[in-house]
Amino acid sequence: MKGIYMKIEKIKAFIDLYNCGSYTKTAKMNYISQTSITQYINSLEKEFNIQLFDRSVTPVKPTTAGELFYKEAKLIYEQYLKMQEVMASFHNKQSIPLKIAYTSVVEAQMILPYIMTFKKKYPHINLIFKQVLMKDLANALHAGVYDIVITIDSEFDKEKDIETYSLYSGYYNAIVSSNHPLYDESEITNEQLYNYPLIMLDKNIIGKSYDKMIEKSQKDGYFPIIQKTAHDFDSEMIQIIVDDLIGFIPDNYKLNDFSLELRKIPIKNSTHTFQIELGYLKSNHNESISLLLDIIQK
Repeated sequence: MKGIYMKIEKIKAFIDLYNCGSYTKTAKMNYISQTSITQYINSLEKEFNIQLFDRSVTPVKPTTAGELFYKEAKLIYEQYLKMQEVMASFHNKQSIPLKIAYTSVVEAQMILPYIMTFKKKYPHINLIFKQVLMKDLANALHAGVYDIVITIDSEFDKEKDIETYSLYSGYYNAIVSSNHPLYDESEITNEQLYNYPLIMLDKNIIGKSYDKMIEKSQKDGYFPIIQKTAHDFDSEMIQIIVDDLIGFIPDNYKLNDFSLELRKIPIKNSTHTFQIELGYLKSNHNESISLLLDIIQK
């Protein structure tokens, strides 16, 4: 049993190092020494006969093999956590929890009113929420890590074994800073949009949505100039302000902290539409899924 536990600890250390790129930070996150983290990573590399990280750069970066290992390690670790939760629920004679993943506050806001009704009606069912990268959602759903995921519809493209339910339909707006030439426009055309350099969230963050955006642009006869990519929404907004780039944002997204510096502008005759959808595996027999759907569909 100790051997299995140590394997899980090594996998967690690898995942943390992959995400932060620092042995020191990883050690602090796991409450062990930096030497132990080094030993964990070295042990994994020896076991699989591969180099997982490029240590010649700071922060350390995953190798190609490391990228592949991360995808598998993340699923294994999340399945391990799910197993712990399910067994804890069984031990406490509670219902099997309903695990819901979402990618941003926008998606969470779409489901929250239904969740409050669900919680009042079924107070004994444990609800667990987690924010997850868009690109990881479909794989995590297939692996059984989550029961329900809420995200942009493009992530469910060609996923025949995933059932979906639309929560919202809308358009992407352009978003610009107060210094941008288009700032005062009440509406812009595709020609105006693609005449300027763009910024998008990184493909490793938003998955299929990145390719869908380019595909739709090319169908309209335009080739977007993607000058930069960002790893999170706040970083993207800051880059838009600093570099006077144009970004894309769902029409129902509130700017909040950036409302004074940025402005959303509708795109005339835009093909950049989206839906926020709830998705679940057709083969998932967790009864709580149908209970929640009954509330949503009323």
